[in-house]
Amino acid sequence: MNDTVASAWKQGIDGSGVKVAVLDTQAVEDYPALKDADITYRLGRFSGMDGNEVECKVGGRPLTATIKAGDDGYYSSHGTDMLSWIVGDGGNYTLDKAGMLGAAPKARILHITTMGTSATAATTLCDAKKLGDASSDNGADVRTAVDWGARIINRSQSGGLDDTDYAGYVDALRHGIIMVGARANDTTPGLDDLTGDPRSMETFPGVVMVNSVDESGTLLPPRTSWTATWRCCRTGRTCSSPSITSPKAITAWATAARRPRPRYCRRTWRWPCRSGPTRRATRSSSL
Repeated sequence: MNDTVASAWKQGIDGSGVKVAVLDTQAVEDYPALKDADITYRLGRFSGMDGNEVECKVGGRPLTATIKAGDDGYYSSHGTDMLSWIVGDGGNYTLDKAGMLGAAPKARILHITTMGTSATAATTLCDAKKLGDASSDNGADVRTAVDWGARIINRSQSGGLDDTDYAGYVDALRHGIIMVGARANDTTPGLDDLTGDPRSMETFPGVVMVNSVDESGTLLPPRTSWTATWRCCRTGRTCSSPSITSPKAITAWATAARRPRPRYCRRTWRWPCRSGPTRRATRSSSL
């Protein structure tokens, strides 16, 4: 277990009383590490070019909020890993290796499914005959999290925002919600979280942007991170919890969640590896 997490737990900072919305891919609802977690699963909103709500289909089938272990050969997913990092209890499919142990096991979670699962790219978009046939309604999903009472919104996506998305993001900031977003890993410093760039969901002003780092805390480029994750999984090494570059990052993150207004700061996290019936590299994330 990460020493900082253990220290936070000793102070009673374990997610109690905190509501976290996770916007991510389909989760495996019966994943062992999540069996006792307080999670509500909900399918996100999808819209066409005209802004009207449409049904998202993946491979010709309607997208569902969750899947079961073994469906289409999946035993985990990017969304499952994110949930486990937050509220996982260390359970796994096999007894010889521990699964993920979450940093805030007593938090309440709303998981909003914005995409399907994928073995290679971490996300599968809706079927489309032409661009814009069906896409995740970013602003509407953020507004759903706000209406649910989320204190933190965690999103492992990047991409452009439409004019119709801004209202949801601004509403979240007005409610003092801590929004965390992952960018495509890069060695450049990136933008200041409070200045940002409103044209993209991970750089929207006020969103805390995260990136993978190496053992010394240096930002990792995409290829290095991806290769390291594959090597980690191939050798069977299990990384069950995030490693933080700043010594008190988790404590600060959890403490901020209890305050009336967020305290934004830049934090970076390492990538996980997962043990299970199948071992796949899973793109990391934001927590």
